Amino acid sequence: MRVTGIVSMTAVLAVSPWMRVRLVPSKSERIIDWRLLKDLRFSMFFAALVFAIATYFGPFYQIPSYSVVVLHKSESWGSNMDTLMNGLSVLGRLVVGFMADTIGPLNLLIVNTVLAVISLLVLWVPFESVGTLFAVDILFGFSIGGIVSVIPVVAAEVFGLARLPSIIGLLFIGYFIGGLLGVPPMSALLDNVGHRTDYTSSIWYMAMLPVCSLLFLVVMRLLITRKPLVRV
Repeated sequence: MRVTGIVSMTAVLAVSPWMRVRLVPSKSERIIDWRLLKDLRFSMFFAALVFAIATYFGPFYQIPSYSVVVLHKSESWGSNMDTLMNGLSVLGRLVVGFMADTIGPLNLLIVNTVLAVISLLVLWVPFESVGTLFAVDILFGFSIGGIVSVIPVVAAEVFGLARLPSIIGLLFIGYFIGGLLGVPPMSALLDNVGHRTDYTSSIWYMAMLPVCSLLFLVVMRLLITRKPLVRV
């Protein structure tokens, strides 16, 4: 994680001096408008975002070691599983991008979250086999790619483009919180409860994160409309 942080910081600092503001905000406009949190729809969206981002990194960190310890595969095999999941994540982003205009970004976000729940709670929790892990890899990689790519689109669609700069600021705070709720607790459970050999508690924790996200998204959609076939 330290290496990832250093690489990310170096890349961002390298390009930052060449960034320019295209639209200068008015003096009355807030960089982060905390009043958005008073909107119950946004509060539900923010909470769903936190749990979705917490879900994102878990399998990427756990699957390589899980493959070695539980399935007795080589380290390179576990790394290849991460590569496969990353590739399917790209596919998920592309598919969601094409389908969002037709089905609706919030509807797609809910569908992809359901797929993430199925991959972790229905497939990974009860089974320990190579075939099941492949299914988890494929389904989770595809679904999580769609989730992270459609979140800003949902924000623009539901709350309007005029407020998007302030909303993005709040979303990044949610990314930060979600990052802290994801891998660190999972790793702590694996170390202190599973003793680096039993992944049950860590996987259960991972599986419940998208469940929480899904509940908040469903409440958000019900606040917007109760008609199931409406594009949202």
